[in-house]
Amino acid sequence: MNTYIKLGGASGVSYSYEPATIDSSWNNVAGNYAFAMSTVAGQWCVLYVGETSSLRDCLSIQDRWSEAVSFGCTHVLAHVNDGGDQARQLEERDLVEGLAPRMNRNFDPMAQTWGAGATEAKRTDDHPRLS
Repeated sequence: MNTYIKLGGASGVSYSYEPATIDSSWNNVAGNYAFAMSTVAGQWCVLYVGETSSLRDCLSIQDRWSEAVSFGCTHVLAHVNDGGDQARQLEERDLVEGLAPRMNRNFDPMAQTWGAGATEAKRTDDHPRLS
């Protein structure tokens, strides 16, 4: 049985994400993902939110993982989203605005662009991972 984590966006929408480790086997499906850590109190602290047309391709070469680990990241939270680019970007924006992850702080959600000095992450069954 899979465990899902609920992440709330600024809009009030709640999204279900599946927790995994970065070295999990990922399906070649479009989706949204977050780098997070579990706190002592059993809560999740989201450090980064992103979107991709292929979780397999994106998470196998994710260049921001080491930065996330330096902040205490232990898990990837992933959510299949096959609604197209716009749906993934809207979900990403909603979560960035609602959760304010520290690694997305230079992200301009209205323009879907990154501010000066920020590095954009590579964006290149219904489960994000292979069982």
